[in-house]
Amino acid sequence: MLLRDLKRVSNGRVLNYDSEEADIRTISQFSYPVFAMCAPTYVDAKNSLTGKGKEINYEKFIGDWINLYHLLSFESLILLIPPKEGLTFQTYMKAFVYLPHLDNVVILSNFGNWNKYLGEEIVASDTLIENGYKVINAPFRFNGYNNLKHLKGNIYFGGVNQFVDSRIYDWLEKTYGLRIIRIELKNDSLSNNLFVLDMENVMMNSSLPSAEVKKVANVIQVQADMCNCGICNSIRVRTTLINVSPLQSMTASDATYNRELKKNNLLIEICRKLNYDIIFLQMNESQKYGITGCCDFITPLNVGFSK
Repeated sequence: MLLRDLKRVSNGRVLNYDSEEADIRTISQFSYPVFAMCAPTYVDAKNSLTGKGKEINYEKFIGDWINLYHLLSFESLILLIPPKEGLTFQTYMKAFVYLPHLDNVVILSNFGNWNKYLGEEIVASDTLIENGYKVINAPFRFNGYNNLKHLKGNIYFGGVNQFVDSRIYDWLEKTYGLRIIRIELKNDSLSNNLFVLDMENVMMNSSLPSAEVKKVANVIQVQADMCNCGICNSIRVRTTLINVSPLQSMTASDATYNRELKKNNLLIEICRKLNYDIIFLQMNESQKYGITGCCDFITPLNVGFSK
């Protein structure tokens, strides 16, 4: 049976097949790390992610994205979501989340009336279906990987904030067997406040309640100001951690130099203890636009924790 024979059904239902259950394979089943990305073809250089950033140099912004793409592709597979005209924030990959404890299941985001992202989930859905994934529509407001992180087995961390209707977590637990540790975040995303280093260790904002997280993982607490400069907004590729840092282009007289140096040294120490390598990537133009770190440009489809 060909992938084109698959049909998508709305209202939170999975794909149905036209004939007998097929042996559908996806790139998530490989032992390699897999990430989804979308090229910033239609990014608006004058309309930043936060509404507060500076106007950017489009060519330099593209260069930032390409550098990250090349770095990831050395040891990972990349599924490219096609950019669509009019979706100026599509490159920030908020359209879905992959559920590793199930077979090739993806939950699409439900942006509600969050207009600047509307349509991204439709483009992502088409690409994922073509590549064999079972696509499920979230019945409540939800913005995908940005607020749902997998630890191991059926254990996930879920951010609770204005971007997420908490009923989505009840629905995921009841319908798909997730065990979700909820983390109250107020006005921020989980990507900026918690990072899963591996199946046993997480970095977490020390200002957030961590008692429930400590029941399932070793928590490495980091200060809020470290989270604000992107310590948790990182990517892990096997035993290498990638973090965005402008330190190389800064001078000691810059206002944020000492904070950035402190963040980098802390990450180096954490990686040393876990026997990981670390790469600091300059994405200066992207940071002008309002991103916190490189995690904003990817959604994992297989983290590849096994060594």
